[in-house]
Amino acid sequence: MCWIKVQIVLVLFITPIVTSQTPFVIGGAFESKKDRDDFHKAIHNINQNNALPRGVTLIGVSSIFTDNPLNATMELCQRIVPKKVAALIMCLSKPNRLSAMSISNIIGSLEIPVVDIVTRSNLFDDRNIHNTYMRNVPPYTDQAQVWIDLIGHYRWSSVVTVTSRDDAGRSMLNAFMRLVNDSSSRMGIRIERAVSYNKGQTNMTGVLMEVRKAQSTVILLHACEEDEVAIYLAAKELGLTAAGYTWISDEQSIGDRALHSIPEGTLAMRLPYGNNHKAHIHDVINILVKGLLDLVQNDNITRPPSTCADPPWINGMLYYG
Repeated sequence: MCWIKVQIVLVLFITPIVTSQTPFVIGGAFESKKDRDDFHKAIHNINQNNALPRGVTLIGVSSIFTDNPLNATMELCQRIVPKKVAALIMCLSKPNRLSAMSISNIIGSLEIPVVDIVTRSNLFDDRNIHNTYMRNVPPYTDQAQVWIDLIGHYRWSSVVTVTSRDDAGRSMLNAFMRLVNDSSSRMGIRIERAVSYNKGQTNMTGVLMEVRKAQSTVILLHACEEDEVAIYLAAKELGLTAAGYTWISDEQSIGDRALHSIPEGTLAMRLPYGNNHKAHIHDVINILVKGLLDLVQNDNITRPPSTCADPPWINGMLYYG
């Protein structure tokens, strides 16, 4: 009898039960003080506006991260995870991508949900590494569907693609080719030429000579902003921006520099409010709160891990799902 009592006490100590009276902690990984301040203001407003049931409190814990993955790991494991976060909001842009990948990997190993409000790279799509990763902005590869919709709207039957020879370019081309194959029977779209180039190369004339050989005058371009400037300058010299040619660019190519060299009539796309971090933070916190309130309706909800060496959170995937 005494041994049974001791065993029960140990089990309760190891896996404390969360109740509706337990404060829930949301973590934040940011690169700017403004985003961090907006995060804590949003947490404060949730608590003040009676958005939670009586007795339920939301707590925010956050840090500013740099582009050093090792420092990011230490910051996460020393300041964020020990607070027993039930979820993490991540707002780290492209220069801090390695830190973002490290954070997502570690948080995923603990089976704590992480929601990204800024990254649109396909590098986070590997569920074997980023198994609890979510985002509230679409990946850039989703723009392939916009290409398909435009082609269908204007009833073009043949196109040329120009994409960078890197992970982002290959992912965009593959996504488009899959959609073309899926829609070929009903739309009859044909990729006449798929031209690729090395990211960062300065002379684009040779690349665009392949475009010039094609009969199609509809050109789909995926490039970073620096490469796009070089491509458009070379295209102008080769007469590929004259009347009759149609260029369709994706979002990451369109910046202030590219706008000075972009051919007249170019079609491009942009995600509305894509850079409104404050609105994204507000939306994600409300979604996370709704998920937490659904989670506590279940029995035997345990507290999240408190160290990066802990086993995965028992209820993490339930919350993620």
